[in-house]
Amino acid sequence: MEDKSKTPKIKIIHPFHEVGSRLRQIRESLKKTQVEMAPELGISLPMMQSYEAGKHLISPVGIVALVEMGYNANWFLCEKGEMKISDQPVTTSASTDNKALKSVVKALWDEIEDSDANISGASAAGIIALAYTEYLASDKDYPRLCDKIKALVQIADQGEE
Repeated sequence: MEDKSKTPKIKIIHPFHEVGSRLRQIRESLKKTQVEMAPELGISLPMMQSYEAGKHLISPVGIVALVEMGYNANWFLCEKGEMKISDQPVTTSASTDNKALKSVVKALWDEIEDSDANISGASAAGIIALAYTEYLASDKDYPRLCDKIKALVQIADQGEE
């Protein structure tokens, strides 16, 4: 009989763990507990714990809240650029862009859930950046946005198999 104690254990790190780790970095940089941070992101404490543990990718509501707090979504999702892009909260003059970003992130989140796609945080960040730019250029044509995201998710999902 084989001695299983000598069999090396392989730990697979899912991209959600990396995003969760960055969420923890943000929270710790603010010197906040999970209990204090969860309401600021519009999420429950169990979801905050789940996100930081890398069990789930943070919801669109949470991503938008981080952007409104001045954090770089590109850094948060794929560790590109600076962690913080502004020391000031996003003002209401930028609310139109925040609404557009929220629409893009929600459309992506819905498509991932509907299609059962498995894409990395880096792919999600790339899709958000591309879709956001095209969404603004198309005068916020939401059906066109959803079609574009569906196509991008399919491409990303196939590339990560």
